[in-house]
Parts: sequence; structure tokens; C-alpha cells
Amino acid sequence: MLFGWDEALGIRSQKTRKKHGRMRPILLESLKWLLVLYLLWPIVRFREGAFPLVRLLLGILLFIIFSGKLFYDLFLADVVRQRRPTLKQDLCTLAGMILAVLLLIGAVVAMVAAMLVAWQKSLNAP
Repeated sequence: MLFGWDEALGIRSQKTRKKHGRMRPILLESLKWLLVLYLLWPIVRFREGAFPLVRLLLGILLFIIFSGKLFYDLFLADVVRQRRPTLKQDLCTLAGMILAVLLLIGAVVAMVAAMLVAWQKSLNAP
């Protein structure tokens, strides 16, 4: 058996399938957050030049959605499953979490924007 494959049958062993089955969600979650990090990376280098606006907006949008889903999964999923809600209630709860994250991110973005405007005015002041 080489790398979990049975050469005679051309299939993976049961043990290897279980091990890879546990790693798949972790790998997908990591790739999802790496994509968000890649899309938001120009924020780190804001002094070097122009922003790729569409890339940043997509990164912020994905960050808001993924964060809302993450908080929903961490804090509310077990409570909601115990009550056995309808699909409509479940989607409303998820939308509420995403909206809460959107408001928090919006407040932070507004604060940072105000600080950048004040900084820009101080640089242009004679």
C-alpha cells in the first residue's frame, strides 16, 4: 500500500479515507480565510499607491459573510439545533449575525476613514 492506495484494487484504504475526511473541512476553511487575506492585503500597504477598489470591496464582503457565519457556527448553531427551528428561522438568525458583523466592521471602517482624513489634512496643512 503506497500513500493509502491499494494498488491491486486501485482504491484508497478505509483508514486513509477517514483521515482525509477529517482534514477536508480544515483545509477548506483555511483556504477560505487565505483568500480573504489575499484580497485584503493591499490595506497593509496603503501608503504605496492606489488601492484595487474592487478587490478590497470583495475582500471586505467575504470577510463580513465568513465572520458572520463563523460566529453563528460557534455561538448559536448548537442552541438553534436543540430547538429544531424551521429553515426560515435558521436563515434569519444567520442573516442577523452577518448584519451584526457588518455593523461592527462598518463602525471600524468609519473610524479608520475619519483618522485617515484627519491625517491627510494634517499633512496638507501649511
